[in-house]
Amino acid sequence: MSGSSEPIRVDTEKLRAAERTLRELTNHVQSSAERFRSGSDAYGDVIGGDKNGKKFHGQFDSPHQDAVSAGFDAAKLAERTTDEVEQLVQALENVERQSTETGQRLTGRNSDG
Repeated sequence: MSGSSEPIRVDTEKLRAAERTLRELTNHVQSSAERFRSGSDAYGDVIGGDKNGKKFHGQFDSPHQDAVSAGFDAAKLAERTTDEVEQLVQALENVERQSTETGQRLTGRNSDG
């Protein structure tokens, strides 16, 4: 590693823009999962309580619940990813700030001597 006193620079504005896009995606996935669950719950009584209805429900319910869970799981994953990007941006901004401060101190010491 060279002894350069140049500050480290990261384009955190682009990362913040990506974070905002991920946040929007997270909200969209969450609301889509909620609409899917709500919409499919509204059709639950249409199956009927006779033998064929119960048979259909027995074959349909588990995959349906899996699909609903997958939607909410995807929303949770997107939210965690977005939070991690936000933490990354904050960490990079801290590194940049510390690098700038260190560079200024080193430059000041070098010009004094």
